[in-house]
Amino acid sequence: MNFLRKNRLAIQLTATLALSVWLPVWFLSGPGWNAYYSRMDLGPGGIGASAQADTPVARSIADMESLDKFRVERVQTDWQDSEGGVSLDGSFYWFFTLQSGEQILIQYNLDAYEYDPDRDYWGSPIGVWRSWEPSEQSRAILAREAPNLADISHYGDMLGNHGDDELDREHFVEKYQMGATFACMALLAVLQFLVLKLLRKRGEKNMEATRTRSDLELWLTGTYAIWAQFFAGLYLRDPEAAQKHPFYIGALPKTGETVRAEKEMLSESWDINSYKDLLETVEYMSEGPGYQNCDSQAGLAWELCRSMQLLGCAYLIGWCSREECIRRSCAVGRIMQKDFQSWEELCQGFLDGFSAWRLSGGQSPSDLAAVQQRADIYWTIRRRADSPYNLPWNMELNPDKA
Repeated sequence: MNFLRKNRLAIQLTATLALSVWLPVWFLSGPGWNAYYSRMDLGPGGIGASAQADTPVARSIADMESLDKFRVERVQTDWQDSEGGVSLDGSFYWFFTLQSGEQILIQYNLDAYEYDPDRDYWGSPIGVWRSWEPSEQSRAILAREAPNLADISHYGDMLGNHGDDELDREHFVEKYQMGATFACMALLAVLQFLVLKLLRKRGEKNMEATRTRSDLELWLTGTYAIWAQFFAGLYLRDPEAAQKHPFYIGALPKTGETVRAEKEMLSESWDINSYKDLLETVEYMSEGPGYQNCDSQAGLAWELCRSMQLLGCAYLIGWCSREECIRRSCAVGRIMQKDFQSWEELCQGFLDGFSAWRLSGGQSPSDLAAVQQRADIYWTIRRRADSPYNLPWNMELNPDKA
């Protein structure tokens, strides 16, 4: 009894933690999963599921418009060697020619298509004819890549909710267990609030340390803003937040987590493990052979923008002072102003350089989507009222005025 009294808090905490893990797993793997599975229409007959014997075949757009659900077929041996596709507004669409000869866009569940070697035909999952409103940029891409599309206001949706990478039971439990766990730990909410409040006050000062403070700093960060938005993860997680996210030197607010993330990125992606390594790389790309051997604007932009990126990272992780970062960045910026005539030329060069690098090993859907994503990020930044691209391209880059 004395042991229980003396260790009551520890026992209560242990029991709370145990329940907070067991209860969510039990609920999410049973009743919760069943409700989710039904609501998301993931069972037999749902959009994106394998076609059934009674699923009608649509041979034309008219068939698709008249049918509630359908499948499409085509004689061929390998779907991956089909007509190709394109990434639009963050999603990938395949080009597909119906038996009527009409070319359309489709999305389909890679795990649910059917190939019959005896009949030598490919059969799609269950689909619907879905209307959508492509953006102006997507319309321009389609006009260039698929001018023969019969209809760009609709597409064949044979993916449905199967496009979510976390639809199986195991990932469903993992995805929602954390939220349920916190709900079960309500007794610790007050303590958690006090701890977080204290940590927040300590961290606010550091988080503002990398925020741009002048037009000069905004100009410098603009040279690698496309990469910064991608690295911050905002564009994929919340496109609206990406339109309001402040511009930071080194891409992110300074926290223990972001410092570790950028150090890991420099080590794994660049083999940079010290400030000396970083400066040698910057010198190579902005003045040395990396720069001197460039034979195109794309190559120059690729080398120079990444040089600026590395200098911003050096400041964020504490390898150099703000003043030194700005001084070295201004030197690279003046080289940019000499080699390029505008923000548009620099950014287009960077996008072309990224495309050449990313597609050098092939043109898989993921590679093409990555290239399109960088272009989308550029247009998002350009449309912002506080965009660095609104600053004069030839503004004076004087570190003494930072």
